[in-house]
Amino acid sequence: MKNTTIKFWDMDHTLIAIDSDVSWKRYLIDIGLAPNNAVEQSDYYWNQYISGNLDINDFNSFQLKEFKNKSIEDLEVLSQNHFEQCVKSQIYDQAFTMVNHALSQRETLCMITATNSVIAKPIANHLGFEHMIAAMPEKKDGIYTGTITGEYCGGKGKIPYMKVFCERYHSDLNQCYYYGDSVADIVIMDAVGFPIAVNPMPELRMHAKKKGWDILTFENL
Repeated sequence: MKNTTIKFWDMDHTLIAIDSDVSWKRYLIDIGLAPNNAVEQSDYYWNQYISGNLDINDFNSFQLKEFKNKSIEDLEVLSQNHFEQCVKSQIYDQAFTMVNHALSQRETLCMITATNSVIAKPIANHLGFEHMIAAMPEKKDGIYTGTITGEYCGGKGKIPYMKVFCERYHSDLNQCYYYGDSVADIVIMDAVGFPIAVNPMPELRMHAKKKGWDILTFENL
């Protein structure tokens, strides 16, 4: 059986020009479901993330606070509205074109993101990804608990998920592409055969140049 080449895409700042966790909180503030100080808290966790010091448990407790006691149906409506109002216009044209071309060639693509699956799903659907790996909010009897279930799918935590996905398609990381933008992506990009830095943060840009990796710059007009 011929091994499959897989193209993994990060989401925030790679496929879209914003951080969807931050835009989600701002959306919830606008519709009255989150307090006004949630913006400052989002910025605090974003700064932790880009410095490589994110407290994952604290962040998930904060990010999923408004999930608690809401139904699957309620969150589907909120996430779709958030996508339409805040995210759709922020999809990079170049990323959209590249993803659609790859799909037209019947390539195997997977969007993988530390953002939770509720927020990420409308983005993956719009772009046409058949496969998505994301942080999974816990739910019981159709109601969200406000916590994450399973291992967190962020930074080096993405690698085990990628390996399992590769096994399903008779592949391995050496045959995979990974498109990413941040410092947290370096460990992943070091592990794959074809790393592509997209709109890279300064530290990733330096690392990519040192390694001779391809660098892409996406801009929406």
